[in-house]
Amino acid sequence: MKLFANLNFQNNRAENMRLQDGQPSSPASGHLFYNSLKKAIGLRTDTETVYLFPAKANLQTGTAISFGVNTIYGSKSAPETGSAISFTSTDYTPGVVCLLFHNSSNAPSFGGNFEIISGEYIPSQINVIYFHATPNNIVLTTISQLP
Repeated sequence: MKLFANLNFQNNRAENMRLQDGQPSSPASGHLFYNSLKKAIGLRTDTETVYLFPAKANLQTGTAISFGVNTIYGSKSAPETGSAISFTSTDYTPGVVCLLFHNSSNAPSFGGNFEIISGEYIPSQINVIYFHATPNNIVLTTISQLP
């Protein structure tokens, strides 16, 4: 199962949708969900990366992020608050995607394996942090906030 797609929104529909493996999806299907998807995830620009999670991701608590299986840590109603985001290498699997809901008055520290490629942590807001495990134990990290 592919975990994220790059969606290029043009003329009120999603075009050039490419799954992680590079296989295109149907542009017609993009037209059908464009408005509701854009509103639901709060897209601020016309071209952004949208992360789609499988229906059955593990649900966990804490800020020790493990990359054995797709996992969601915390939730919008109960975000995590730990002061450090750590990397757990047990069962590390490239391609695994994790999501962390986090809210603290201070930005947490990130372990050395995390490479922040987009966004910044905003204290006292719900921060949504996406992690994508890549080869060589490097974890691409994107931070955004809920509206």
